Amino acid sequence: MAAFTNLDWRRLDTRAVVEAGGLATITKAQWERCVFELLEEDYEVVTLDCGGDIDTMARNFGVLWQWETLFGYTVQRMNLDAIRDGLLESWPTKAGRLVLVLVNAERIWKESRREFLYFLDFAREKSRWELALGTRFFTLLVVEAEKGVIPAQGYCGFSSTHFFPNQK
Repeated sequence: MAAFTNLDWRRLDTRAVVEAGGLATITKAQWERCVFELLEEDYEVVTLDCGGDIDTMARNFGVLWQWETLFGYTVQRMNLDAIRDGLLESWPTKAGRLVLVLVNAERIWKESRREFLYFLDFAREKSRWELALGTRFFTLLVVEAEKGVIPAQGYCGFSSTHFFPNQK
């Protein structure tokens, strides 16, 4: 079963998953419209606030990912091995389409770049796993501006105001 039946390079999901390995950036100004269109495309959208320090981000991720239910304990700090395992081996997509939206990511980028880059690598790995299983997963970084703190290198920066041409 293929995750995509048609590779339309004008679509955010095609470019994020296939071209950029599971990561895309949009600006805060684009965020509301993008989420609306993702929902219209039957994506499950989950949002992770990265506005605190790296340990707060890890705790927020644990709550979002229902860590205590899945693993029997709560996330208290950034444990990269545990976060990777939890991200990769849990959260099956209900409709085969899941987007993890990271808001306020620039703060973590400034304060804990190394750990945040590892987290993004894990998210990319999750995208590859899901693609191999015939489902779609990608991470969407919401940034202040197109030429902001987080460089677009290696990520799919999307400057369109419409993310899914010919939407149903």
